[in-house]
Parts: sequence; structure tokens; C-alpha cells
Amino acid sequence: MSLQSLPEEILLRILSYLPFHADAAALSSQCHRWHQLCDMSNRRKYRRVKLRETLDLAVALRMLRSILKTPQYGEYVRYIELNRSPSLDYSFYVRSYEIKPPQRSLRPKDRDRLTQAIKGAGFDSPEGQEKVLNVLLQSPATMEEYLLNESEDRSSRSHPAYQQEWADELQELPPEQSSRSLPGSLLGLPNVKNLSLGIHLLYYLSRGIGADQVDDASFAIVDHLPPKLEALCIYGYKKGMKPQVDSLPHDVFDRQIEKLLAEKDRKLPRLSYIEGIDEFIENATTIEQPETNDEDLWERETDDEWTDYEYD
Repeated sequence: MSLQSLPEEILLRILSYLPFHADAAALSSQCHRWHQLCDMSNRRKYRRVKLRETLDLAVALRMLRSILKTPQYGEYVRYIELNRSPSLDYSFYVRSYEIKPPQRSLRPKDRDRLTQAIKGAGFDSPEGQEKVLNVLLQSPATMEEYLLNESEDRSSRSHPAYQQEWADELQELPPEQSSRSLPGSLLGLPNVKNLSLGIHLLYYLSRGIGADQVDDASFAIVDHLPPKLEALCIYGYKKGMKPQVDSLPHDVFDRQIEKLLAEKDRKLPRLSYIEGIDEFIENATTIEQPETNDEDLWERETDDEWTDYEYD
């Protein structure tokens, strides 16, 4: 059975596992059927959500209404930028909010979908749902003014919102926990699957920091990498290179790499991809006085503007 003979529902299911839109774009160029299923025009429309400025609130609300109408569009979102902490407990906002005359209207179906989304966000009481919906029906300027005022009010340490949000941090650690250190080595990051580091930093972080540091004599990088590691990229390594730290043996990196390659299958069974050993990958360069040599700094090129689309 060929892939093309599968039902459309199964092909869409396969598409949902593609993590990057670039993969879907490559697939869409194969034939007319894949082009239609990949839905690249809508992927471009819904790939990014930004909430930074006042006008963004209006665009984001239209985008939200469109996603609620067609939930599949929500699967296209890959980037969300929020200019305030998402961990804030907005229940404090809701309880203190006073209902205002709505400054925009919604069609009944859009209103029902939005109310269900508010409920799904954790606002269970009808009163809370009504207040959140009322906030969303205000103009962007009114919404921003309210949120900023509430944020300033709750910044005081005596405010109940502050007390609840930072309750754990405000409590003193019990004596038996006060001496515990944070993970001081890569081994203390058990869920890391992909790692890209310069050879010096890889050695330094594998060996550990502070109380977790391992003696040079017994240290081996292969014994101190995350146990679930699947891919490792090493920058700046050349066979025979000398470390920049005078206290390290001249052949320390070669010996560490040889041991890593010899023992990785037994000690790191998930590590199937290593780059930067046989082929040199240039490491980043230290820029002296970056404030005056900004032309030497690398900056990722991004499309930082809202896509100019109308949302249904």
C-alpha cells in the first residue's frame, strides 16, 4: 500500500507529527494532494503569537476567535511571546475586576466558543467567566491600562497576590534542606536529549561546579553526560589541540573523546549522533568591547512583525 492511497484523516495525522513548518513546506511541494493537506497559507498565518504592545491585543483576540472556530489552526502555532510572566495568578485580577460596558461585540457562536475557552483556562465560576469575557470585550487600550494598573498594585510585598505567588520563595528553607546544592553538572540534567557545547565548556560543565566537581584524576566526560542524551555536537575540537587552561594536561581532550567513543554505546545507549569530532566545527569567538564592535556580533534573522493577515 502506497502512502498516497491512505485516507486523508491518516495523512493529516502523519502531518501533525512534523515539528517544523519547513518540513511541511518541503512535503507540500511533492504533489497537489500534499500541497492541499499541508495548508501552508494557514500555517504562515498562525505560526506566531505575540503580546507585546497594545495593538497586539486586538490582533491576538481575532486570532484566538479564528482558532476557536477552527481548532486545527491552533496546531500551527510554534512561537508565543508574552511580555508578562505566565505564572501570575490572574484570579486576583478577576476578583477585583468590575464589569464595564463592552466596547466590542461578538457573534453568539464566537461568544460561546470564547466562554468555553475561558472555562478551559481554569475559570470555573460563572462570575469569573463573565468577568474575563468582559475584559476581552474591552478595547486594547482599556485592557492594557487595567492590566498595568493591577500589575503595579500587586508588586507590593504586602499585596495578597504577591504573598501567594511567591509563597514558596518567602518561606525559609528547613535546616535539613539548606545545604542542598542545585544541579552543578550536566549529569544533574537527566531529561536533556540534545546538547551543543564548545569542547572547553563541555569539559567544565561535565566535571561539575562547586560541591559537585569531580577530581581530574577520576573524571571522564562519558560518565557525566545526561543519561537520556541522544545527540551531541562539540564545537572547537581538533585532534591534538591543547586546552586553554594551563592546569590541564595537553592531551586531556583527546583522551576524553577517545573514552567517550569507546564507552558511549554501553553507558549512553540513546546517544546515536555525535558531531564535531572527525569534522571540525568552529566555535564562537570572544568579541572584545561588544558595545563598540557590534558589527562583529551575530544576530539571528527573524521576521519580527505580525503577519499581515485578516483572521476570520
